Amino acid sequence: MDITTTFQLTRRELLSATRTLTVMIPMYGAVVLGLLTSAFFGSGMKVVPAVATCVLGVAAVEFGIRRSIKRSASLIEAPWTVRITEGSFGLTTGVSHSEIDWSAYARVTSRAGFWYLRQPNRAAVILPQRVFTEAQRAELAAFFAARFPSGKRVG
Repeated sequence: MDITTTFQLTRRELLSATRTLTVMIPMYGAVVLGLLTSAFFGSGMKVVPAVATCVLGVAAVEFGIRRSIKRSASLIEAPWTVRITEGSFGLTTGVSHSEIDWSAYARVTSRAGFWYLRQPNRAAVILPQRVFTEAQRAELAAFFAARFPSGKRVG
């Protein structure tokens, strides 16, 4: 297998991909849990500060995501080129080039039209599935399933 493609991420895609990272979902879950706890166990005026704190928590998380994306603008201003082979994953952006052996990745997850190539330290490379043809997506899905068997791969 040797698949190479060049694409450009949009800010909207980066925002969407960042929001669906599994690390973000628990943050939003904690806020919802806080709201539900306040609604069930709070009384009168105690609920208002709890709800306000939860809403501010969501706003802070969203602000952090958007600020991070703004700081990462140089990553999406230039096209990305990825090269996927049996032995490695290569990525060239406007500011860097790397080629990493698949053994450096712990798992590959799929969510909301993206593949997340995850390293053991929880770092993830975001790879939009739209940049591949249908045949390439099928080939990559089969490759990821074989390379990262059950327990190491979600989605």
